[in-house]
Amino acid sequence: MKKFYNITNTETEGIVDIFGDITDFANDEHTFKNELTNITADNITIRINSGGGDVFTGHTIYNMIKQTNKKTKVIVNGLAASIASVIAMAGDVVEMPKNAILMIHNPSCYTGGTSEDMRKTADVLDKVAESIKAVYIDKTGLSDEKITELMDNETWLTASEAKELGFCDVITDEVKIDNKLNKKILNHYKHVPTNFLNESNDLEKRVATLERKVAALEKQKQSNKKQEEKEAEKPKEKESTNGISSFFNFLTKGE
Repeated sequence: MKKFYNITNTETEGIVDIFGDITDFANDEHTFKNELTNITADNITIRINSGGGDVFTGHTIYNMIKQTNKKTKVIVNGLAASIASVIAMAGDVVEMPKNAILMIHNPSCYTGGTSEDMRKTADVLDKVAESIKAVYIDKTGLSDEKITELMDNETWLTASEAKELGFCDVITDEVKIDNKLNKKILNHYKHVPTNFLNESNDLEKRVATLERKVAALEKQKQSNKKQEEKEAEKPKEKESTNGISSFFNFLTKGE
């Protein structure tokens, strides 16, 4: 399984990249912890572009970053949604470029079983929501009621809105977003901004548009070729007809 993170240790800073779906650590949790612990620099930069994923993995990463006792800066390179937004709160400073988005909502899951199983799952989700809410409150200083409202509404925040509410500390210039997001995760949410969904899949759409244009041009080219062939055949038919007529006229005159 491809890792959703990459940790680089340089002399001046440690860099933690979290891009794509945040999956279950499985047997990789100790690797992440060791790589994070082995950062020798005093500063760590965490770059995030993720639509979310496994909530417990996200909480683990958040706690590990907080426990480093180093100066940490989070940069939301494109999107920090769901549990990725919780990880973003681990930064002493949170930066968002003007074109970045942060989304918070209530946790959800797929489950099956009896009605009692469903009730137990709902109770667990309520407890998870409270743990997430505590992280947001700690970062923003907003009231429990306000955070509850934002989570209930699945709130998508621009950089300026995030800064106004306290989720973000610094707004920077726009950046080019090179890391594509999983559309399946984005489609799981209810209120994804149309313009953001379009931007995140812009390259894919442009390629599809170009492919359609090429196909249309090829079709037109084939149509033009057939038309030219038909036009080229017309003089030959006329010439052939005239030749036969002349021959019969010769025979008639000969008689």
